[in-house]
This record gives sequence, structure tokens and C-alpha cells, in this order.
Amino acid sequence: MGSRRIGQARLAALVSGNDNGARHKLIRQKAVSAAVKLKASDSGSTIIWTMGTAHAITLPPAEPGLNFKIIIKVGSDNAHTIEVASGVADCFFGSVTVYDNNTDAEEDAHQIVTYAESAESNPGNFDTLLIDGNATATGGCAGDVIFLEGITKALADESFAGTWLVKAKLGTTGTPASIATIYAG
Repeated sequence: MGSRRIGQARLAALVSGNDNGARHKLIRQKAVSAAVKLKASDSGSTIIWTMGTAHAITLPPAEPGLNFKIIIKVGSDNAHTIEVASGVADCFFGSVTVYDNNTDAEEDAHQIVTYAESAESNPGNFDTLLIDGNATATGGCAGDVIFLEGITKALADESFAGTWLVKAKLGTTGTPASIATIYAG
């Protein structure tokens, strides 16, 4: 057999084990069942959260592109939190829907915190997410998902480090009322 030449793209596809050349993102999972401080290197991970005794997930300082998908594997009626990193003035903004997880009623309530309301006005009032499976102001049942993404710094004077965009739909065995999942911790 003679020598056979192949192109650089084909060689890269063969080396990666992917004949069509498409890139596949490695999905990482991290199990959490006690207080934990996530690192920037954990970004992109799916956090599988088993709740029990009240504890906190602490995020790294917000940076553009950092992201976490948190899946509640086992819910709890204890007050758990997701918090910004200590010593930084990060905050949350975004939307949370809390739905009635009871089979006899179908009610839901929403909390929307705008970027201007949190980041540009008073970040300290929006630095914690409360997760509690039987509350009326929040929720957090098995199977619920919370998406978090770091957003660029907001102010020219850089008076705070960054913001976390929140998208969540949470169940509660309580009756959802005035939602306060994003609050001052």
C-alpha cells in the first residue's frame, strides 16, 4: 500500500473519535448533599442536589460565562440556600415561578427581579436564593431545576463584582403567594 494523505480536519476528527467532526461537550455531574462552595472550575456542571438538613450551596464570584444547572434530586421542607460568594457584592436577577405541587389545586406565582432593580440599585438585597419545599414564598421539590449564569459586570465604576441570572421553576406543597425566592440573605 502506498502512502495516503488526509486533510487536517479529517485527522482531527479521527483523533477525537468523532467522524463528523462535531464537538461534543462533556457533561459533568457533581453530587451535593451538604454545604459546599462551588469553584469556577465547576462551571458547566450539573449539580445533583440531595436536600436534607438545611445547608447552603455557595457560588464562586460571578464571571461572564460561568454557569450551573442545579437539579433537585431529593427535596426538603427545610430552608436551604444558594448564596453568592462571601466578600463580594454579587447579586441575582431573573425570574422564578413557584407552582402548587398539590394535586387538588393548580396555582402558581412569579417573582421577577430586573437587572436594574438588583444590580444597578441594591445588589445586597438580592444575594441569596431560598429553596424550601413547603413554603408559600418559594419552593424546591424533587425534579425541579435551577439555571444560573454569570453575567458581565454592570457598572462603569465596578462597584460590585457581577451578577447571576436565575431561571427557575420550583414546586411547593404550600400555596404559592408573594414569591421571595431571590432575597437579601
